[in-house]
Amino acid sequence: MSLRQGAVLTVAEAAELLGVSTKTLRRWDQAGKLRASRHPTNAYRLYLRDDVIALAHTLGVATPEPELVGRAALMSELEAYVRAGPALVSLVGTPGIGKSALARLLALRRTPSVVVDLVDARTPDDVSGALAAALGCPVKDIDVVLARKRPALVVLDDADAVVTCLADAVRGWRATLPSLNVVTTAREPLALDAERVVEVRALALADARALYRTRAGPDAREDGLDELLAWLDYVPLAIELAAARASVLGPRALLSRLEAQSEQLRAVRRDRPPRHASMDAAVAASWALCGDEERRALARLTVFRGGFELPAAEAVIGTSDAAQTLESLRRRSLLRVEAGRFQLYQAVRAYATAQLDDATREAAEEAHAAYFVGHADETMAPRERENLIAVIERRGPTAEGAAALLVVGPFLLQHGPIDRLRRAIDRVLGADVALPSAPRLLALRGRMRGVTGDTEGADADLRRALAWVSAGSDVRLEGEVHREVGWAFLLERGDLDAAKLSFDRALECARSTKNPRLEAQATTGLATALTQRGDLDVAHRLLRDALAAAGAHALFDGQAHIGASLGLVELARGELDEAARLSTVALERLRSLGLARAAFTAETNLARILVELGDQDAAERAIAEAERRGVGARLVPLLQLARAWLSFDMGDVEGARGAVDFAIRLAEDSGVDRSVLYARFDQALLRFFEDGGAATALEDVARELDRVDVPAATLARIFAAAAEDDGARMDGLLATLGPRTRARVAAEALRSPLSPAELRRGGCRARLAARWRARRDGSAPKMTPDGVMLADRFVDLSQRAVLWRVCAALVEHVEGLTTEGLLQRGWPEERLRPERARHRVHGAVRELRKLGLHTLRHVGDRYVLAR
Repeated sequence: MSLRQGAVLTVAEAAELLGVSTKTLRRWDQAGKLRASRHPTNAYRLYLRDDVIALAHTLGVATPEPELVGRAALMSELEAYVRAGPALVSLVGTPGIGKSALARLLALRRTPSVVVDLVDARTPDDVSGALAAALGCPVKDIDVVLARKRPALVVLDDADAVVTCLADAVRGWRATLPSLNVVTTAREPLALDAERVVEVRALALADARALYRTRAGPDAREDGLDELLAWLDYVPLAIELAAARASVLGPRALLSRLEAQSEQLRAVRRDRPPRHASMDAAVAASWALCGDEERRALARLTVFRGGFELPAAEAVIGTSDAAQTLESLRRRSLLRVEAGRFQLYQAVRAYATAQLDDATREAAEEAHAAYFVGHADETMAPRERENLIAVIERRGPTAEGAAALLVVGPFLLQHGPIDRLRRAIDRVLGADVALPSAPRLLALRGRMRGVTGDTEGADADLRRALAWVSAGSDVRLEGEVHREVGWAFLLERGDLDAAKLSFDRALECARSTKNPRLEAQATTGLATALTQRGDLDVAHRLLRDALAAAGAHALFDGQAHIGASLGLVELARGELDEAARLSTVALERLRSLGLARAAFTAETNLARILVELGDQDAAERAIAEAERRGVGARLVPLLQLARAWLSFDMGDVEGARGAVDFAIRLAEDSGVDRSVLYARFDQALLRFFEDGGAATALEDVARELDRVDVPAATLARIFAAAAEDDGARMDGLLATLGPRTRARVAAEALRSPLSPAELRRGGCRARLAARWRARRDGSAPKMTPDGVMLADRFVDLSQRAVLWRVCAALVEHVEGLTTEGLLQRGWPEERLRPERARHRVHGAVRELRKLGLHTLRHVGDRYVLAR
């Protein structure tokens, strides 16, 4: 017989599980040995599965195990503790996390065992009485019966209300019977010396999905399932209660109702214990055990969004012992700590919010706003986005709301949602309130309108912002506005001359007001504009000086940003190794500072550099890691373009096409027209490198190339390769280019052949151009006695006999060779174990790639040297 967790049993089912007749079971029922409830329609006896299993434990009868999704590793750990015994284990965790289910399953596996339900216990006498009832003896005989029966395990379940007195009782029982194994479940541990505390954590995403599907059934809808599970904090009880609504509401509809507080998670089956009948009931039991100060603090903490840190919590709680209160709440599993930040469980938040009166809520929100506005800076936005947005939405068109908006606004501009940013700015600027920060907000709205394609609105906002600060006397404000306007011209408009003028003025203001942070930001923007204009030496010098100045002022975030920009300049100069080094250092610094968006930008740029270097393995790792962390509507398409070039460099044409198509869709969905242009430009280049026809491919985007900040050297090499295909048509195509691109693509670069040294410095795209020409000319890699002749270089293998044999085999077999095939040709006399053979072949392939065979790739079960 298979029993689902939480199912009720009929008389026949319970009798079968216990191994007795139905008549015996009815006699036990009349004697009070097993309590029955009655079916509401036919009045038949029904037994709770938990009660039947508890009686089976007492009788030593083996019972079927309930299904616990995602708990196999934790159950193995608990079994190991008990097996090594004597063990005292306390399972702690938030309401609904599954402590009781784990403890009872452990009791099933460790027979004979005793399960003691302490949910109604409040005093030491209650604890003794519950244990005596479970053992089937008087209270005075507990020690004697324990010593005689020697149970393998005693489970003390739901001990929240009696933790203190239970600790004394457990200490006494273990003194009498040292070999006794005890497992307790509660919100907090017993605090005994021999105790092993095991925190039961939330499920992993995959396990949470599996639990929902198991409880909801195979036909349940799953639209928005991951968002619902995240909102439920992956807590098993919450997931089960949500799954019970699957036949009526899908995950997305249920989530919207839960967020609007128009729906509560309650059980639809009558067999659940009262404390598991709803999430509110589960939390209420813990709330009742908290002291007044803990309840007050927990209610005030509900004003936070997306977690919080200790200083912010102290400001909102407003007491001198706030840290002690937080520790108490964490110990009671009503609060958790993740990556140094406190987090409220959603069920706890919902219950505590309902206990918050209007006056207390208003005071808490005022303290929350005062803290975040008083401590707001640009480094705060990534980790405190939700809290800053909460201040904006609560405080509206006030100085506090505007200050929060200036911090989080640039972050929302990159990450979205842009609609939320638009509403917030319009609300503040549309109010009849004089705000000193209005010019900066206008500049920010101008950038936002530029991103979404509203050119006229962007122009109007930027002109108003500049006129406002030019007529005033606040030099620092003028510098900040010019910084915002510079980025608007640079990123959204592609007007490099206007961007340079704004960054120049921002730099002057920063220096006159001795503002090193603004100086670093303006320098970074100016260097980016100069890089796109092709003034690489000037940009390089500016950033080197700025890096030293940021270090002198201990601007660690400034150093990281400048280092990342310097890496891109080195990429444009062709110094790929230095570009990789600078980008790696900048990435490590940005991650250590918690600047998620900037770190993702640096990771994307590093991936691009590694692709240019031809380090395919490192590039793949960087792209995969960046995809895992991916944020920012503007940046994700660029990452997909890096993947496209990596795929093409490895000979995977279909993969490259798919990545570019995906980048275009992402860019179009983001509403950022420059990202669409980047993707379309790379799509044209891939078409060219794949099948020639350069003029036809590039004509699609030729008129807009002025807005694509492809490094000048790379662009010149691309046009050089294209000119070799069809010089006459390329002359006509050049006439359609904008003035900036014509200036960058110098005539001599278009007419002069590419030397091997230039090809090495040109990176991936230059290698592709050379490979395309080799394919067009019918050339292919050729083996010589000393090495291999490629289209653009000679790889010397005169001192590497094994590598020569491997390379010769790959050149000969254009369809590729398996690991076994390469092993036979590289090491014909050796007989190696499969693991050692794979290691040997992989090492040889890696060495050949390092030596310059960048097109050597692994396709299916074969290694192929792409032509």
